[in-house]
Amino acid sequence: MEIYNIGYYTYEESDYAQLYHEKKFTKKELDEIIFKASLSVIKKKMVLNHFIHNYSDIHSDVISVLCDNYGFKEVEYDMSWTCFGWASIFDNKDWESDRDNNLKNLTKYLNKAKFNRNHDSMRK
Repeated sequence: MEIYNIGYYTYEESDYAQLYHEKKFTKKELDEIIFKASLSVIKKKMVLNHFIHNYSDIHSDVISVLCDNYGFKEVEYDMSWTCFGWASIFDNKDWESDRDNNLKNLTKYLNKAKFNRNHDSMRK
């Protein structure tokens, strides 16, 4: 089983899907599959008069085509850990109303830990 990370990124957002397949593809082969899936999605959306400007407009549909037509399957996680990523990991008042439990617990743990938070000392 081979695992593939398919996605996009911008300066403010990103979306990735972790898929697996029985076959190990080369970069060129994977590109070709994604290009074909993208073209398929674009043709279908054009028939429906959907606006398409960038890859983020078609990403979720491309993932569906990869799964439906090319034998990919979505990875099922045993567990996941995420937190709100913009807030300070040290200041529990920063983005206070947006802090989830994972971030609150990380902040609590880090603030109890004994280490020098001076950025210059962390680079050494």
